[in-house]
Amino acid sequence: MEVSSLRFDLCTNVVSCHTAGQLKGKPRGFASKQQTTLLTHLRPLTSPRYNPFALENAKDLTAFIQPPTPDPCCPSKPLLRVISNKFPALKGSLSNARMHTLHAGTAANMIACGFQEVCISHWSWRSCQALMTREQMILLWETLRTRCVVNCAKENAVYVQVMENHGVRSGASLPHPHSQILALPFVPPDQMSRLQIAASWHQTHNARNIFDHVMDGARDDNRVLLETQHAIAFVPYAQNRSYEIWVVSKTSPDMRDEEYMDEMADMIRKCLLMLYCHLDDPDYNSIVRQSTESLSFQTASPAKDWYRWHVVITQHGKRSRWAGIKGYGDFVPVNGTPEEHAEQLREHSEVCSPLQLSATEKETSTLRVSSDIKQGRIIAAGFGVVMLACELVLSLLQ
Repeated sequence: MEVSSLRFDLCTNVVSCHTAGQLKGKPRGFASKQQTTLLTHLRPLTSPRYNPFALENAKDLTAFIQPPTPDPCCPSKPLLRVISNKFPALKGSLSNARMHTLHAGTAANMIACGFQEVCISHWSWRSCQALMTREQMILLWETLRTRCVVNCAKENAVYVQVMENHGVRSGASLPHPHSQILALPFVPPDQMSRLQIAASWHQTHNARNIFDHVMDGARDDNRVLLETQHAIAFVPYAQNRSYEIWVVSKTSPDMRDEEYMDEMADMIRKCLLMLYCHLDDPDYNSIVRQSTESLSFQTASPAKDWYRWHVVITQHGKRSRWAGIKGYGDFVPVNGTPEEHAEQLREHSEVCSPLQLSATEKETSTLRVSSDIKQGRIIAAGFGVVMLACELVLSLLQ
């Protein structure tokens, strides 16, 4: 196989991407897939393995796609850096997106074309979305939204996928925090199926939005983790994995048109922090599910009437495996119920980030030391005054 390709099984709706051999030179930041790692905030200051996203290795990156965003907590360093993927699986230009059917219309293929961007989401590998501040998180998700808008405008870009892989079990190759933005020449089959379900529901249920009922169900079952005026987070009624979380916009079918990204971003941060605290920094995948203007099926109403964009967070426990898919037939046995998972996660709803706590403790320690020094100086000064007075008295007696 000389050219990377996309293959479409039109009988099963399965899409696979086949690369021409291994991606030579692609760095791997994890020792192995079974590696037991430290919690992110407890990592050493620098990675023991080569980290291409470290500031000292900036020369190894591709060119910036947009100017770096300074870190509001450390303005001299870049919080966000957006680059093109140096080792893309989708290597072909979107201008070459041509579907070729074969085998009596049961299959199709095209060159593996698309565009892949990487958003390096912190200058330190000891951070992640769960540990970021509210302001940092809003900057990140505003940037992801901007990249979504830019990539949607690309020629033959049918769908833009935004995702994050955190930890080796999620499929991440590097532990340094980063998100990915993919401009695709097709809508992923799983997402297309979900869009069709939502559109069909709207047509057959008196023009109702299926997400309104999904949110009501989460409230009725006490599965809601957080809720604001324009966003809601909950554990879904049926799960792919335990502690799966949905963060749903109440207002927009896609992230491009989201007017309340600050609420969405902060809610995503808080939910990831709940997982971080309850499951000790589990590996996870987060994926944006959204509508697109390029749909292959017809709808009488715009997507804003029947869909809501959302982020799905699927965690992978330290000892978990994808058992059950083959043995049970496309579903996974889950320990506990969604209601129990929601209750357990809510116990951490008011927890502060360990990094912020560390900074506070360091500041408190500094203040305490400073106070001790001042107190010592006062005592020393007082002792000096006493000695001077004693000397004066002795001189008068003589």
